[in-house]
Amino acid sequence: MSSGAIYMVPGVKAGVTAGDVSTLQPVKLDTPSFAWPNNIEVVPQDVFGERAIVVPDGFLVPMKTNGGIYIVRMDGTDLTKTTGTVKITGKSDGKFYHMGYWVDLNGDGRKDFITARSNAKAGQGELLWLEHPEAGLNSGAPWVEHVLGNMADVAFDV
Repeated sequence: MSSGAIYMVPGVKAGVTAGDVSTLQPVKLDTPSFAWPNNIEVVPQDVFGERAIVVPDGFLVPMKTNGGIYIVRMDGTDLTKTTGTVKITGKSDGKFYHMGYWVDLNGDGRKDFITARSNAKAGQGELLWLEHPEAGLNSGAPWVEHVLGNMADVAFDV
């Protein structure tokens, strides 16, 4: 029931190619603790123009429901180092997130994030559009949330 963390394993490709992963070691990233990180993905380079990963957070187990969507900014040369973490969702109020997709939903040239969030109550899961602000990760505020409907609570496809 402890908080979650993010680890990465440098050298996986070389280890697999060489047929020997026995010397690979995980490295814990320097991020805030998470309730329950889910489906961590690399953010496409064309979203922010920098290395980053997206961390949907939270789960339905007790004490893990206050999640969010976090962007972890990665060092440009050393993937075992981070340069900051930005939460793009507002106050959670018992909701958690599992996954998402980067899509320009309003045609402004910036990729927004579409995700599912849930409070583990039947029929209350939401398909959520987080609108990418002009200032991007430097806006200093949560992104504008648009609930597209009670269409998803865990997984979906775009």
